[in-house]
Amino acid sequence: MTRDEILKRLIEIDIEIDSNQTQTDSIKVTVNGTFGKLGSRWSIMYAPDLLIQVTLTGQLALAMIIERMEAAGLQVVSANTDGIVLYIHESQYEKLNAIKNQWCKEASLKMEETRYKALYSRDVNNYCAVKMDDKVKLKGAYSNPWNDKEMGIFRFHKNPATTICIEAVEKMLVSNIPIEQTIRECEQIEKFIFVRDVAGGAHMNGVYLGKTCRWYYGQDVRGGINYVTNGNNVSESEGAVPLMDIVNYIPADINYNFYIEKTNAMLYDIGFYRKAKELELFD
Repeated sequence: MTRDEILKRLIEIDIEIDSNQTQTDSIKVTVNGTFGKLGSRWSIMYAPDLLIQVTLTGQLALAMIIERMEAAGLQVVSANTDGIVLYIHESQYEKLNAIKNQWCKEASLKMEETRYKALYSRDVNNYCAVKMDDKVKLKGAYSNPWNDKEMGIFRFHKNPATTICIEAVEKMLVSNIPIEQTIRECEQIEKFIFVRDVAGGAHMNGVYLGKTCRWYYGQDVRGGINYVTNGNNVSESEGAVPLMDIVNYIPADINYNFYIEKTNAMLYDIGFYRKAKELELFD
């Protein structure tokens, strides 16, 4: 094949991958929706026995393999509804595989494996995991589908909230790039904004903003955005500067320190930074 033919084929493969990923994401939504309907008595798919089979049976099966691994001296770090995380030495890998293969045979289930260089967790459903190829898996509060094409479908599941902070965390974990550098060098205002849906609408200083509010955090701003219905503050809007129309520049009054402090707090939460141990008076 000529160079041009190879390049053309690579483009075709990229298009095919994108198409398959879109189809996969669509099917995932369908499957998740179908599972949810198993527990709805108003659905034609209502089947509580199948709901229990998916949830309770799956949890008991996971508890079984966790018990076996712990008994064999394999450290289980965490577990959720469909998987477990272990921290083991490479010399224990053969033992792990033997237990896993036997469990898969007994439970009639299959397991996939993902290896991590590092795992930083706030809790079981909110974490940052660095894969062997230095790609980062971001979950829960740290997910950023606006910066990950493979997770693009999840943009419909949540509103963007200061995604520059998540990006700064990711660059610190993988490349040790200072968070202040990532934040101050960013020129995309959409990464600094916070979006929240407000039931009944919101206003700031009497100016109506609508039922979906968008803002960034500014310097020397007092107060926040309020509900029209009861006057209460909209959650996390203290220091907000409304930005209902996106601009193509960074406003001069943006409060970089707010984003830096928020990112530092995230790094503490996942254990990348360690808080100094407090001394007890009567220790």
